Amino acid sequence: MNKILVVEDEKNIRFSIQEILLISGYEVELAENGQVALQKLHEKKFDLILCDVMMPEMDGFELLTIMKRKESFNTPFIFLTAKAQYEDLRAGMNLGADDYIFKPFKSKDLIVAIESRISKKDRLIGALVNKSQELEKTIQLMVGHEFNTPMNGILSFSKMIRENAEKWNDAELINFCDYLDKSSKRLQGTFQKVKMLLELQNGNPSLKQAEPKYFETRDVITLLSKKIADEAQRTTDLQLENIQNVSATIDEELFTVLVKEIVENAFKFTDPGEQVIINSFCKENIYSLIVADTGKKISAEDLRKYESFNQFNRNKYEQQGLGVGLAIVKAIVDLYLYKGELIFTDKEPTGISVTIKLTL
Repeated sequence: MNKILVVEDEKNIRFSIQEILLISGYEVELAENGQVALQKLHEKKFDLILCDVMMPEMDGFELLTIMKRKESFNTPFIFLTAKAQYEDLRAGMNLGADDYIFKPFKSKDLIVAIESRISKKDRLIGALVNKSQELEKTIQLMVGHEFNTPMNGILSFSKMIRENAEKWNDAELINFCDYLDKSSKRLQGTFQKVKMLLELQNGNPSLKQAEPKYFETRDVITLLSKKIADEAQRTTDLQLENIQNVSATIDEELFTVLVKEIVENAFKFTDPGEQVIINSFCKENIYSLIVADTGKKISAEDLRKYESFNQFNRNKYEQQGLGVGLAIVKAIVDLYLYKGELIFTDKEPTGISVTIKLTL
C-alpha cells in the first residue's frame, strides 16, 4: 500500500483529501504545515507528498527546498494551490515540483495525478534495478574466470621475462618487469575486492556461514599492520597499543580483510610523520578493534557519507583503486552472524578514529 503525506493548513481540506485517498486505497498521514511535515519526513519514507503552497510556519516552497538539498530525496512532490498564477507555477517547477493541482479540484483529477506520478516513479525504479542487475552480472564475469585466466597468464609471462632479464643483466628490462608485475597485482587485487563485495552483498553462503575456527587476533593484527607500514616505508609511524590477544570464532579470512582495509586506509590518508595507532580488546563478548590516526586529509563525516566506488577527495589527493575497501568493511560488519558496528569519530586536534565492534 502506497503511503502519502498530505501537507495542508486548512483543516477541512486536509481531512477531505485524507478521506478521498483512504477510499482509493492509500495510506495517509497528515501535517498542518511544512515544519510538521519536515519532522515526519525525517522519521518515515513516503511514496508521494501532496503539499499546499501557502501555509504558516513553513510554506510548501520552503519545504521542497529543504528536502531537495538531500541527494537521496526522490519522492514525487505535487503542489496544491488556489493561485493559478504563472509566477507560482514557475517558482514551484524551478524548485523541482513534479506537478500542480489547483483548488478546487475534483476527486478524480486528484487520484489520476497521484497515480500517474507514483507509476512513473515505479517505472524508473524498475529500470534502475534492471540496469543494476545487468551491471552486477557484467562485473561478476569480469572478476571471474574470464578475468583471472588472462591475468594469471600476464603474471606468468612477466615472471619468465624477468628471469631471462636477470640472466642477461638487463637492468632496464628488469625495471619494466617490476612495473608490469606491480601493476598486474594491483589490478588483480582490485578485482578481487570487487568480487568479494558482490559476494557479501548478494549473500554468498560460503562467506556468511563459514564454520568458526579459533585463531589469535593479535597475530593477525601485528603481522599485517607491520607489513602494511613496511610497504609504505613508515614503520616508525605505526603504534601498536594494548593489542589484547583474543581467540576469535569469526571467520579469519574476513577478519584479516577488515584489518587490512582499515589499516591501509589509515596510512593512505595520512602523511609520513603522522601516526597510525591500533588498539584492540574484548569486553562482555564484544570485540573492538580501533585504528586511529593523526592525519588531516579526511574527516569522520566524510567516512559516514561514503558510498561504494567513490573515492575521497580524488580531485585533491591522488589515490589508486576503485574505492571499494570501506564498502567491503561495512558489508562484513553488517553480516547478521557478527552483529557488528562501525563507528567513525573525529580526534582532536587532528585525525580520525575508526572502531569496529564484533559479537564473538
